[in-house]
Amino acid sequence: MVRNVPRRQCRHLVGSRSGFTLIELLTVLVIVGALIAFTVPAITNLSRSTALPGALRQIANEASLARQYAITHRVQAELKITNTYIAVSVLTNGFPVDKWNYLPVGTVVFFDSSNPNLVTNVVFTPTGGTTNLNEVSIWVREGSFDTNTGMYFGINSNTGTISINNLLGRIKILRP
Repeated sequence: MVRNVPRRQCRHLVGSRSGFTLIELLTVLVIVGALIAFTVPAITNLSRSTALPGALRQIANEASLARQYAITHRVQAELKITNTYIAVSVLTNGFPVDKWNYLPVGTVVFFDSSNPNLVTNVVFTPTGGTTNLNEVSIWVREGSFDTNTGMYFGINSNTGTISINNLLGRIKILRP
């Protein structure tokens, strides 16, 4: 059964409209814009700060894979790093064992800190050691490599080193 409601009690229901005013919408947009303005630089700095440790871990993992492959298959396995594509892979007899794994953007790799253009590869033997006479040091720094000119730029002092023992093939990540 429906009751009849007097007209004066439902007058506020008939004439009112719900919604937001233009000022309320603009206020919310200004607040959202301010939050975005503060969070985007923080996220950019966070991703930049994780690039170097990520590159160090990725190269060390690929070096471990190359060593492990050389030992288990009794062949020489090569850890190949290229700054042209900013990538690392494992090869044996010139054929890839693993896909090319791209390093994080903003990192460059070289084997000699005094001569960054000298890039060589590390070859692991079936005994687990390397073919190098001395311990191998792979330097990873923040910066970029220009493939057109073959030059590095934006290299700063934030660096890390991967050390590979030539006799045992033991891999260490060193950060200053």
